[in-house]
Amino acid sequence: MQNLPFDVLLVVLRVAFVFLLYFFLFQVIRVTSRDISRTQPRAVVAADAMPEESAYGVLIVVQPGQAKLLPGQRLPLEPYTTLGRRLSNTIQLDDDFVSGEHTRISIREDGNWWVEDAGSTNGTYVNGMKISAPVQVRNGDTVGIGRVELRLEV
Repeated sequence: MQNLPFDVLLVVLRVAFVFLLYFFLFQVIRVTSRDISRTQPRAVVAADAMPEESAYGVLIVVQPGQAKLLPGQRLPLEPYTTLGRRLSNTIQLDDDFVSGEHTRISIREDGNWWVEDAGSTNGTYVNGMKISAPVQVRNGDTVGIGRVELRLEV
């Protein structure tokens, strides 16, 4: 009878250990599955499936980096264009140094084009300068996103 509190404590410790073991295994599986889903190949719109011109303008690929793009390829701009690795972006750039949603390019009411970083890890560059706030861009300016470099034609 004197060992009863010790026996109860031992059972509680065993249950806690089993719980922590299952929790650890759950976390390992969750992190592993997230990493695996990040490394699976993404579908990229074929170059010939994209329209060549847009009423708003185009981005011309100067340096494709690891993205499945070709130098000189023309990517049509929309009034509000997002660029990044996610499939939901207007233009998907499958490059390891590009964030999920990396950069936004938009035309404002005054007719001027603006580029802004969307909180990316590696930053957005306009004409070789890293930007921290929205920047107005003009025809011929370059936009660097990860290892990809694009030239604006509007």
